Amino acid sequence: MSYIKYPESVEFYKKRNTLQMKLKKPVSDDNGKITDSGCVFFEVANAIPGDPDGKIDWSTKIIMKIGVNDIAKILSFIPKEGEECKIFHKTANATTSINLKLGTNPG
Repeated sequence: MSYIKYPESVEFYKKRNTLQMKLKKPVSDDNGKITDSGCVFFEVANAIPGDPDGKIDWSTKIIMKIGVNDIAKILSFIPKEGEECKIFHKTANATTSINLKLGTNPG
């Protein structure tokens, strides 16, 4: 039996903010049936204003749970100029949205 090793997180840093993606692994029962499909958590935080080293203020981060349907939407999105892939979640505690679009300087 082989096991898949998942990374702890994947991080993307920019000058003014960062995105950290953390994987919650799928869970299966003793018969191999998936009982929880897992997800990806997007954690987004801004840099501390005026900090010369560009340190990230993780105390004010925003967390969004990206499920299977959201991942499918992101992967199927083929951007055209000016278009955005919008993901919107509303819970009892908060409303969160992410707008993804093709950057002018990808990389």
